Amino acid sequence: MHGAPGRKDLVPAGQLDKEESRFLLLAALLLPLRNCVVPGPKNKPTPASAAIVRESIKWRTKDADMSVLLHETAQQFLDIHQQVAAMDGSDATVRAQNAPEGLRVQLGMVIRKLKQHWHLGALLAPVLLTPQAAAVGTEEATTAATASVPSSGAGRREGTAAGGDEPAAEEVVRCKEVYGTLKAAANAFGLEECWQWKPLLDGKQVQALLELQKPGPELGKAMGEALNWQLAHPSGSVEECQQHVKEWWRKHKA
Repeated sequence: MHGAPGRKDLVPAGQLDKEESRFLLLAALLLPLRNCVVPGPKNKPTPASAAIVRESIKWRTKDADMSVLLHETAQQFLDIHQQVAAMDGSDATVRAQNAPEGLRVQLGMVIRKLKQHWHLGALLAPVLLTPQAAAVGTEEATTAATASVPSSGAGRREGTAAGGDEPAAEEVVRCKEVYGTLKAAANAFGLEECWQWKPLLDGKQVQALLELQKPGPELGKAMGEALNWQLAHPSGSVEECQQHVKEWWRKHKA
């Protein structure tokens, strides 16, 4: 995608390995197609980006799946950034430390989706704000396409290199700010490695705690609540988690 600021100068040198660079650049190039679907096996709707990767360029299923996942999580990361940025505080870390539990859980869940590749989603998130990333079929995409093909050099956005191959300076600054805020939030929340955490409570413990006769949907909901609490309280104890789940269960049953 020409001009998309999803580039190595936005992250410290050496932070992305070869495979991560592949994932990020591929997802950025296909970002305008994130809302498009095509008929897949058994006529089941399939993301167009996944179909292109698998059927057209014949790359790995892993590449296709990661593109789809990065498109999904990039929007979630951008939503989180907007919430953190709207909070009071002198810098990203201060704002993050004052974030409500729900926002902490939201960020933790997104990080867990991407696991060790979560920073790729954080890097891709600000690219959604660029004209080049406008989703195909939207008014924004039509406007961006028209603006990107001037009849002469006149009218080119200030800070954009000739030919549109480089992002405007303000776009690079914005990308760095969004990524920096998300990274600071993950650090302040203690969630940077939450995808590796072991649950404070397993299924048998929760089943016994709530005196459930057998596993079922209610156990699944209770397990989800236990995970939410753990994401909101990274330093919390097993006993504290148990107390929270018991209180949640009491209200849930009421």
